Amino acid sequence: MGYNKLAIIGNGFDIAHNLKTTYHDFYSEMPDDLKNDWETLLGEFKIEKDTWTDFEKMIDKLTNDWFYSSEGFFFSSANNEEKNTAKLEAKIDEINHVFNRLSEELQNYLTNENKKEVDVIPSVKKYLDTHTKAITFNYTDTANLYLNDTYHIHGSIKEDYIVLGYKLRVEHTGMPSEATSFFKSKLRELLNFKRYLVKLGLSPSEQEKYETEFFPHLERLFTGRGGYCFDYSEETMSLYQEHLNLTKEGFSVWQYFGEPKRQNLSLELEERMKKERCNQISEIINDYGEQNSFSTFPIVTGVKFEDIEELIIMGHSLEADEEIISEIIRSLTNLNRVKIFIYKGETERNIAVKENLIRSLSVSENIKIERIPYL
Repeated sequence: MGYNKLAIIGNGFDIAHNLKTTYHDFYSEMPDDLKNDWETLLGEFKIEKDTWTDFEKMIDKLTNDWFYSSEGFFFSSANNEEKNTAKLEAKIDEINHVFNRLSEELQNYLTNENKKEVDVIPSVKKYLDTHTKAITFNYTDTANLYLNDTYHIHGSIKEDYIVLGYKLRVEHTGMPSEATSFFKSKLRELLNFKRYLVKLGLSPSEQEKYETEFFPHLERLFTGRGGYCFDYSEETMSLYQEHLNLTKEGFSVWQYFGEPKRQNLSLELEERMKKERCNQISEIINDYGEQNSFSTFPIVTGVKFEDIEELIIMGHSLEADEEIISEIIRSLTNLNRVKIFIYKGETERNIAVKENLIRSLSVSENIKIERIPYL
C-alpha cells in the first residue's frame, strides 16, 4: 500500500478521545511514596512541571544538572576520589530508581486508560483513510480505531515496553553510562532489538536472555567508542582496512530514518569477520548487528517521506521530540498541505508555534495549513 498522507499523533489525540492522559492526570494517581521522592528531586533542582513536555525536560535537567551542580558530584572527585565517586554513584542510583518507578507506574496507569471504550470522532475518521500512515508518539492504541498501519515510535502498552526519557543532547565527557539510562535514543535502540526478538518468535525467557546479553553492546553503542563488544584479530583488521582504502567505504552514518545499511564486504572477508564475532557474541545478536554494520539502527517506519503530500498533526505539540519531528518535516520534499487538529483548551499560541515551526522547516514554500477542530 502506497501512502501520500502522514499523520503525526501525540497526547492531545488521546485527550480528544476523553482519555485521562495528561501529566496532571497521571500525577494525581501516583503512589504517595513515589510522589514524595519525585517532589524531593524536583525541589532539590528547583524544577517546576506542567505538561509531558516539561516532564521530559525534567528528566533531561535532573540527569544533567546533578552532574555539574554546585554540589560538585563529579568534579570534586579529584579532591577526594573515593568519597565523591560513592556520592556520584548514589545520586545516579537515586535518580534512576525514581525514573524506573515512574516509568512502571505510567505504564500501569496507561494500561488502565487503554482499556476504556473510546468513540470514533467523525472529523478524525474523515481524514484518516487507507492512504494514510500514522506515526504515533503515544503508548495507547487509540489510533488503531482508524488505521491498521500505525507505527509506535516509543513503544506501546501492547508491547509492554515504553520509551520515557530525555531527547538528544551532547553528553559530558566522563558521564557514566548509568547516568544515560533514560536517553531516548538508547531506549529506542533497545525497543528495536526487542521487536527483532519478537519477530524471531522467541519465548519470553529466551527474549529476556538475549536482552541481558545485548545490554553491554547497547551501553557501548552510546559511548564515544561505539560499536558492539567484540574485537577482531590484527590480521582481520588489516584486511578490513585494505577494503576501506580500496572502496572508500566508511562506517554506517547514524541517522534517524531510513533503511538499515550494511557494508559491502567481499564474501571471504565477511565470513572471516563473522566467524571471529560469533566466537565472542551470540549468533542472534550478530545477525541483528550485521543489518546496520553494528551501529545504531535508524527508525524504520515503512513510509517513503518523499511520497507524502499531506501532513496531519493530531495532538502533538511538535516541541517534544523536536529533533525527530524536524527530521520528518524536512524529509517531506513534496509536502503541500498540512492539517492541524485543535483539541479543546489548546491555546492560540500553541497552535501558532506549530504553524511557524512547520513553515520554517519545510522545503516547500507554498504550504497550505488548515486548522480542524475535533468534532
